[in-house]
Amino acid sequence: MTLLRHLTLGRDLETGRVPVLTVATDLRSGERVVLSEGLAARAAYASAALAGILPPLPFEGKLLADGAYADLAPIDLARGFGVTRVVAVDPRSVDTPYEVTNGLKAFVRALEICHQ
Repeated sequence: MTLLRHLTLGRDLETGRVPVLTVATDLRSGERVVLSEGLAARAAYASAALAGILPPLPFEGKLLADGAYADLAPIDLARGFGVTRVVAVDPRSVDTPYEVTNGLKAFVRALEICHQ
């Protein structure tokens, strides 16, 4: 969080030059949570917290982690800003054999399979 506060200059999402939304997943309910206000560092952390690697962020009674768990490509949010084109990239890799040689690789592969 200290690094993220430094990188975001301690600012709030709503003070940026362009609108910024981040998406997180409430691990308690499994629902998508859209963050549009408050500390940019907190929103960035919540949106990127990977279960088992970065601890989820407790916030307003929720337990927030990577938004991709609930919504891999929140295109509806981008369209809500009135844009006519949205480019989304499918991050899935080609299904190729994956060598699992340790616990971390097993964890990462399990997450990859869940996302696919």
